[in-house]
Amino acid sequence: MSVAALIWACLFPVVPSASAQDLLPHMESCLDWSHADGQWGAVNYCNAPMTILFMVLADGRMVTQDVGPGERFASGAPEPIGTNAWMYTACAVGYSPSVRFAKDNADIIIPSHYHCVRQGRPDA
Repeated sequence: MSVAALIWACLFPVVPSASAQDLLPHMESCLDWSHADGQWGAVNYCNAPMTILFMVLADGRMVTQDVGPGERFASGAPEPIGTNAWMYTACAVGYSPSVRFAKDNADIIIPSHYHCVRQGRPDA
């Protein structure tokens, strides 16, 4: 194996059981976050429904909600919420974040360094 091929294999490992249909990009760019009705939330501007996982890091309270196109996600958290005081993921319905949704993974989730994995896969 050439050195270049070996470096490529180390940097981009192949997940043998994942197909293109098992992995999707997150849908964060479709959300418009704002304050409404006394709480922080977002409107889904995608043409597909998504599942939002939301957590206020100070108390660990988590909200999960499926949000259809044009619908609003309501976090229950009042605004303003400080910078990096909360985190969320946005995946197509039937998919979940590629990392466990927990405070321990905030350094991956907050900067959006996750993908969405089809639920029900043995390695998901």
